[in-house]
Amino acid sequence: MGETIEAKECILGKLFSTEFLFEIPLYQRPFSWSTENFEQLFDDIYEAFSGSSKQYFLGSIILQESAGKKDTFEVVDGQQRLTALALFLAVVRDLTAEELLRKTLEESLFQEANPYKSIPRQVRITPWEALRDTFNKYLYKRGGSSDFKKEFEGGRIKFTDQEDSLYHLYEAVSVFTRR
Repeated sequence: MGETIEAKECILGKLFSTEFLFEIPLYQRPFSWSTENFEQLFDDIYEAFSGSSKQYFLGSIILQESAGKKDTFEVVDGQQRLTALALFLAVVRDLTAEELLRKTLEESLFQEANPYKSIPRQVRITPWEALRDTFNKYLYKRGGSSDFKKEFEGGRIKFTDQEDSLYHLYEAVSVFTRR
């Protein structure tokens, strides 16, 4: 007998909370969204935020519980959108002057270590192996999205071509910073 598939609605705040940790499995295609995708995502978020609607459907994400890891899910579908949302949160964190908003967004991106509760530092999204170091160095630290953009534009971050995942990261950070 097969496993039961369960569909649930989930607000963005809950998706990026302590209830979920995500891993992008090796079998997923590399990060490949481009400027048009990031522009559309931003427009969708902006329209939902500024409109009269209380809810907006950003699309489906299919998850599978990771074996032996509490609250950790492999992203079967939706990894491009989920990663783009994390990049959006990182850019907003780095651009806001509001300390409480900055701290809230940091909590959405990673769990700080708490030795009193035996909680290790954990990122909410473990991206593709090729992007892990970049996420840890730039996007999971304050000011990191700005640093990434500067270093990319300065030629210090090497990429192969416009199909490279690092180039797509740059597109995301640039669009969200500009918008």
